[in-house]
Amino acid sequence: MKMGEFNTLIKPIERPLRSFHCGFDYLEKWIVAESEYCADGIDFNPDFQRGHVWTEQQQVYFLENVLRRIVDESGLTIRFNNPVWSETKLTGDMPDQTVCVDGLQRLTAIRKFIKGELTVFGIKHDDLPMRVILRDLRIVIQMYDFKYKKDLLRFYLDINSGGTAHTDNELNRVHGLLKMAQEQKVTEMKINWGMECPRCNHNEAIIHSTAEKDSGYEFMNGDAVNCLKCGNIGEMDANGEDSDIVWNEDEAQEQSHD
Repeated sequence: MKMGEFNTLIKPIERPLRSFHCGFDYLEKWIVAESEYCADGIDFNPDFQRGHVWTEQQQVYFLENVLRRIVDESGLTIRFNNPVWSETKLTGDMPDQTVCVDGLQRLTAIRKFIKGELTVFGIKHDDLPMRVILRDLRIVIQMYDFKYKKDLLRFYLDINSGGTAHTDNELNRVHGLLKMAQEQKVTEMKINWGMECPRCNHNEAIIHSTAEKDSGYEFMNGDAVNCLKCGNIGEMDANGEDSDIVWNEDEAQEQSHD
């Protein structure tokens, strides 16, 4: 079999543009620097992410396994995307923004540990021996530069569809976003006036507007909505005089029992 035929068969995923190690103690400085460099900052919880689903117990368990050296480098790899990392101007439909593609749960646990919000083995980050901090507490940051959202969504599905702890509902939601990105032009619109999310009581959300440019409408009835804090999904009800969000109550109740 020729190499071209082999690649067509297996569909290898994109390699990162760049990979580098980052110590826990330097992580927040990198985040600040990266956020200032990008026109639209960093989005840790984009619409295709599943939100913050780990409990505090799960976060502590992960960190304790890091300190025990059970977690290998692949378990400490966090993937980000920025469409202008390899070019100086935008050429696709993605904004000049760094987004967390994979590793949100682990990254959240690490950041809380650094800030002293989590205790592991009865101690906090600043109580650890300096040798442990310098030797064992490092993540791998992988940077990608997908230009189009449909390509980024395909990548996300590829890396999360192989037996990982994502539910069918979570993956189906991303498949829906991919279908929208492929079939029509979707404009993301941030709002803070809609009904609060029943899952986290947050009122900031993203509307995935399918309204045409010159239609006179900002969004359409049935447009998908995601909570900016936890990723909960809903849709716009624009039939009456006052438009508002209709949240997915079933998913909110299901997540509250996880």
